Parts: sequence; C-alpha cells; structure tokens
Amino acid sequence: MNVLLTQTTSEHAGLTVRTVGPPAGEPVEAALLLCHGFGAPGTDLVGLAAELFRLRPALVGRARVHFPAAPHDLAAMGMPGARAWWMLNMNRLNLPPAQRVAALRRERPEGIDALRTQLDSAIDSLLTLDGLPSESLVVGGFSQGAMLTTDYALRTEGELGGLAILSGAFVAEDEWSAWAATCPSRRVFQSHGTADPILPYESGEALRDLLTDAGHTVRFEAFPGPHTIPPVALEGLADLLEAASEA
Repeated sequence: MNVLLTQTTSEHAGLTVRTVGPPAGEPVEAALLLCHGFGAPGTDLVGLAAELFRLRPALVGRARVHFPAAPHDLAAMGMPGARAWWMLNMNRLNLPPAQRVAALRRERPEGIDALRTQLDSAIDSLLTLDGLPSESLVVGGFSQGAMLTTDYALRTEGELGGLAILSGAFVAEDEWSAWAATCPSRRVFQSHGTADPILPYESGEALRDLLTDAGHTVRFEAFPGPHTIPPVALEGLADLLEAASEA
C-alpha cells in the first residue's frame, strides 16, 4: 500500500516548524523532533526524514518528523538564511581542545530559560497536533540543536520516547548535573566524531559519562570523522523512533 508523505510548514509557539509525514489529521504512533545546529538554515536537516523512512519503511505512515527553525536570524552577521538558537562566543574556537571543553562546561547559553520554555510550548502544540503522549516523542538535534534538546530532556518532568545527541556537548555543568540525577530515566543515542574540530570529542565523552553515571541508558557511537552526521547516527535515530512507535 502506498502511503502519502507530505512536507508542511506551520508555526508553533513562535517557531517555524517543517514537518514530514502523513497529512495532518491522520493518526501516527510516534514522532521525532530534530533541531539543527548553529549557522544552518531551518531546512538543513529536513532531508533526513526521507533517509529515516528509507531505513525503517515500517515507520512510513506511522510517524512524523518535525524540524523547528531556530529563532535568531544571522543575516546581519553576513550569513543570509543562517539561524541560531543562541549566539556563540566565536573566540572559543581558537582555544586548545582541553580549554574548549572546560569553557563549554562552564557556559550557560544566553537566554536558555526562555528558549526552553518556548521549545516546551512548541512541543506541547505538536503533540496535540499528532495526538501523541510525550513518551511517544523522540527529541534530539545536531550540534547546538543537540545541546538545546539535551537541556530540555534533562529539565522536563515528562516521559520521553528518547533523546538523540548528534555531535553535542556538555554545557551548563551545574544545572545539567543536578537535573540528570533527578529527571525521568531517558533512553539516549549519542554520536560524536573523534576528529571533531568544532565541539571536541572529549566534550561528548564527558556528556556521555554524566548521563551514564546518572542512570540513563546511553548508546554511544564514536566515529572517525569531523563535525557531521554519519550513517551510524541515522541508524541510531531510526532505532529510537522505532522503539518509541512500539512503546
């Protein structure tokens, strides 16, 4: 049976969200929300939906994938079309890896509280649209988007279908350490390149250790590559979404 997949754009809590999946109004069993990284357009990751459905054909017609665009437009920085969840200290990229890891752990992203609240409201709206409970939703992202959704997953008290951290980093150490110890148990997929020049591999390892030590179930995939999303990460995403659809 052929199943129609559509791509739509809608507004949720002030965020523009592109959605790939069955037409609105048709029931689904699970959903994935995936946030892009710093400097990418809101459409950056949308093509991954087709890859996920190719990897797991049984999810076609049973799942939707949502791609919110970050609220900050970077056109004034000479980057037309680029967006950010929060602004970065670009000088940090010049630090040696060990110092960069330490600086990341101390960093509390500017505006993160308001941004978390906005994302929470957008997720509530999308869950209502999909007719799903929160335990059927996988949240995740790449790079800065992974940091945002990690922050959300550690802070929210609701159940989740999973958390996908693709080349993320350990930030806001004091808060994340406390929240990781008290939030509901999370099923986590995490990938990180051993040659990542943007967010050092060691920062990914530190985040993995935080989550593991706090009792969360973490599948960590190291890959020999830079700051990117490799095939093993797509497999991990597909596994999380499939598990959420069966919960």
